[in-house]
Amino acid sequence: MNLLSLDPMYSSLHEVIAKEIKAKNKYAILTSLGLSIYLPTFKKLYINKVVGDISSDDVDLGTINDIKVNVNHFTSMLKKVFGREISESEIYYMSKFYIFLRNFLIENDIKIVLLHNDLRWQHSLCIQLCKELDIKYLVTEQGLFRPFTTIIDNVGVNAFSNVKNDFLKGVGYEVSDLKCDIKSTHNSIISYVFFSMYIFLSKIGRIFGYESLIVHKKHSYSEYIKRFIGKNKNTKQKKYSFSKRVIFIPLQLELDTQLLIHSDFNNNQEVIDVLTNSFINLNLFENYDICFKYHPNDNKVYHFDNRIKIISSPIDKELLNNVDLVISVNSSSILSVLETSIPLITIGRSIYNINGVACYSTVEGLTDTICKVLKGGMWTGRRLEYVNYLKRVYSLNGAGYDYPVEDINRVLTNLNVR
Repeated sequence: MNLLSLDPMYSSLHEVIAKEIKAKNKYAILTSLGLSIYLPTFKKLYINKVVGDISSDDVDLGTINDIKVNVNHFTSMLKKVFGREISESEIYYMSKFYIFLRNFLIENDIKIVLLHNDLRWQHSLCIQLCKELDIKYLVTEQGLFRPFTTIIDNVGVNAFSNVKNDFLKGVGYEVSDLKCDIKSTHNSIISYVFFSMYIFLSKIGRIFGYESLIVHKKHSYSEYIKRFIGKNKNTKQKKYSFSKRVIFIPLQLELDTQLLIHSDFNNNQEVIDVLTNSFINLNLFENYDICFKYHPNDNKVYHFDNRIKIISSPIDKELLNNVDLVISVNSSSILSVLETSIPLITIGRSIYNINGVACYSTVEGLTDTICKVLKGGMWTGRRLEYVNYLKRVYSLNGAGYDYPVEDINRVLTNLNVR
């Protein structure tokens, strides 16, 4: 079969998948020259080059409407962060790519598409086309159980994933019985070496016009040096003692799709303010320590009520033993909570919004939901079953540059891709 990859994971995963499904012809259409290092055996094209082959006269009203209604990270960021709609020039740039991609998929008889994350603008448009043209696609994402797992999904990831529906329907899949000794992660030395090469080549590519005019994110050496230093500092995190029981809120990165698309909030400050108002209305500061935790990669400054505590300690048993309630948009850190019976309220659309696992609340109903949960508790009887499903069925054992072939094939078989 003929295979197309758009922007890959920052690892060898798309190469490994292509090999295991025995792809005949392998193509890649990329937003930057740097990404080429992750797909050495693919024939590579670049979005910023191919859109030049499409005339503005080829862009019709139907295509423009398809672009305008498409939900993706870029347009959501424009609305929520920059307070504007997509511009005419951006619409035409995306439209030209959309026209090129449709023709490419048909003319090259593409049978399967690989995408890293489902909400990058070009990936979201591609999924739209795959559904229209009945082409299979696989979305990859960093795993839920980090740093040694990865996600491969044939619908989407995060709230757009099919995992919750499959679990609730009791769909039977082959389970992982591997006790994998994964030797690589996305934070391994080899991953850092390749990522450094990716940043360097991306800089060269900008000079020669390879980089897309609209990119998901521009990475820099300075950003990752700061992040690396920050992680080393966090290895000696301060432990906290509490005088009261705790209500705990882990924050999300503001530019993450969990906040931009899978929630009704515009930013973290809005999350903080809405929650604080609920706590004040319920007079919870009298009986609880209200504790927020920044995302490890978040360097922004937020404004908090002076009674709120900001903690940096790990989300481990020592912390959770003090906690009576967790509230989260959809932080990956809440998996630690699911291994306990602590009530969890999600205020974003999430794969955890299942009766017996977590309780979803709208912004409007948040105060009432908090009150009910603190007074009456929450049934958490399906947590162990669901966490086990996520580990043994949904997750791929492997990360970085170490993907056991047996588990790749198990996941591909479950997804009916062979």
